[in-house]
Amino acid sequence: MTARTRSFPGVPASVREARAWVASFLPGDPAADDAVLLTSELVTNAIAHSASGLPGGVVLVAVTAGEGWLRVDVFDQGGVVPSAAAPHGLGAGLTLVKELASAFGDDDTDRWFMIRTGGAR
Repeated sequence: MTARTRSFPGVPASVREARAWVASFLPGDPAADDAVLLTSELVTNAIAHSASGLPGGVVLVAVTAGEGWLRVDVFDQGGVVPSAAAPHGLGAGLTLVKELASAFGDDDTDRWFMIRTGGAR
């Protein structure tokens, strides 16, 4: 089993960096596209809807890979007062997570998903 954690600044450019980092765990695996999309949605939400998106904020992404599965946890820095939160979008991101993930959850400041893979390292 492989487990790694990385911190990203709470800025929009970090979404691309987080996607690339998660994809590096699944080279050539058909599940990589789903993992990248779901990571993008959760990191975007963390930046847009939590204190992670405030100046100096960070998003922590943890990847755990086992034989035939990958789990990605996205930790934000908690809520912000409603007036400071970004406006809500269309809300399709969490729907995608529910549709594409084998399992998913929301544990306070940790949003996570698991997907089946064909050989995650």
